[in-house]
Amino acid sequence: MSQPATLPAPFVFDRDYNNHEQVRHLMPDYLARYAELTRAGRYPYNDEFKQLPCLATTDDKNQDTAIYLMQNLRRIDEENAWEADFLAAGGRVVDPAEFDANPDLMLRGTFVHRNVYSGNHGWREYEAARLIRDGRTFVVIPKGKRNGHILGYGARILHRPATKARR
Repeated sequence: MSQPATLPAPFVFDRDYNNHEQVRHLMPDYLARYAELTRAGRYPYNDEFKQLPCLATTDDKNQDTAIYLMQNLRRIDEENAWEADFLAAGGRVVDPAEFDANPDLMLRGTFVHRNVYSGNHGWREYEAARLIRDGRTFVVIPKGKRNGHILGYGARILHRPATKARR
């Protein structure tokens, strides 16, 4: 990679690991390198990004933090795109208030559980399932199963109703 004609301002961490937008301006360099690595069949280790032009003037500790945040932001952007596709295909966000009004409510269809835990992001999809609420916790039960998966409190749950097959 060649160095730009003018060096960029150093990245300075704002001490908030949940503020992924602080690295949005660095993403073009990161995504170009990420694509280069994946095309070559290489795993995108942190060290593979240390020589990015956008980090040229940043100290090692802030480089590591920026790379960590960029990796998370790439995943968040990817999941946001998946969510947009899911919603465009007839899905919706489950509103917990629906279950407040009707505690015995059970939804059927395909469910997506989006959650953030320990700085990682998760996208878990369950097809042909039921969603119930047990107290303040949601449980998704795959078809044919008696027990389900507890979805973390405060998780984002998406639902696409089941469509009946026509004969």
